[in-house]
Amino acid sequence: MKFHDRRQAGRMLADMLGRYAGREDVVVLGLPRGGVPVASEIAERLQAPLDAFLVRKLGAPGQPELAIGAIASGGVRIVDEPIAATLRVTPRQLVEIEAREQRELERRERSYRGNRRATRLEGKTVILVDDGVATGSSMKAAIRAIRAKAPEAIVVAVPVAPPATAREIGALVDDFVCVMTPGHFAAVGNFYLDFEPTPDEEVTRLLARAEAARPAGAVRREPIRSRRETPMQNRQVPHAEWLRFFEGFTRRHRGWLATVRVIDPRLGAQIEARDLPLEGIVVDPQARGPISFLLGGEHGANVEHPVDRPEQVWVEVTEEGAEAALEVVSGGGRRTILEFRGAVLPEAVDGLAAPSAGV
Repeated sequence: MKFHDRRQAGRMLADMLGRYAGREDVVVLGLPRGGVPVASEIAERLQAPLDAFLVRKLGAPGQPELAIGAIASGGVRIVDEPIAATLRVTPRQLVEIEAREQRELERRERSYRGNRRATRLEGKTVILVDDGVATGSSMKAAIRAIRAKAPEAIVVAVPVAPPATAREIGALVDDFVCVMTPGHFAAVGNFYLDFEPTPDEEVTRLLARAEAARPAGAVRREPIRSRRETPMQNRQVPHAEWLRFFEGFTRRHRGWLATVRVIDPRLGAQIEARDLPLEGIVVDPQARGPISFLLGGEHGANVEHPVDRPEQVWVEVTEEGAEAALEVVSGGGRRTILEFRGAVLPEAVDGLAAPSAGV
């Protein structure tokens, strides 16, 4: 069996996803570029919002179609160490590949979305769609990145996948829907009559059309309201003390459950990660580069949230003297807040990953 094109594959998947139709909590995300036309058909049939979620494959040197890993929105990075070792990929080559793909990921995000904010995923049932999977590295990266956004459930829907990859991905999500899992699998394109590359313009058009079709007054993209609508005015950390402060802060709070939210003067508030164990805070030794929050996600995922052009660092201290939250003010008045769920370690909360050894 072969699909005529991605649109037909999307319609067949939509028929299998009928139980999600008409639900207010459902969001459909397509992996650009090829996954977006498939996702568009599903979103239209289910009457659900459509958005793109960007993942970039890390192709092997000289064999770009062979994935040695992937990166995704949200700072997620996956490297298949055994494959990289077999191909003798050097650390320098890996850094160069990642840098190139990160630039392309950021370019596409600007191109596809323009001034539109990414769809909120917190508390949603996310249907993640691609035009097929082979090794599954891109899909696994997307799953890990989305998991950090605190959805209610993750559903993966693809037209075709090899049996082993289907089992692997199915074990990572709440629901896995696939039209066929052929035993003989060489490439996704072999299962389509028309598998021409999807141009950027088509992705942009489909996303804009879905946005325009949303009912008047829809609030799915409303910014998250935060109790921290005004900047912290507790204690500012002098610039010269940043390195020492963050080293001590990490030692004191490693393993604590933390939420990262960003408040932008133009776009409002957005949760980037919720109730994940803090692994560390990385700052340039000269305190000139970005500040990165590192959190441990579920299934061993590592979530990195960088703050570019930091200008001020504030710490909120309770009346008892406990550090409750941290705020980094960056260029343009953008505020990134890391706040703790009290002195709660992750092993005390059902369903969250335990801290790494040594915590």
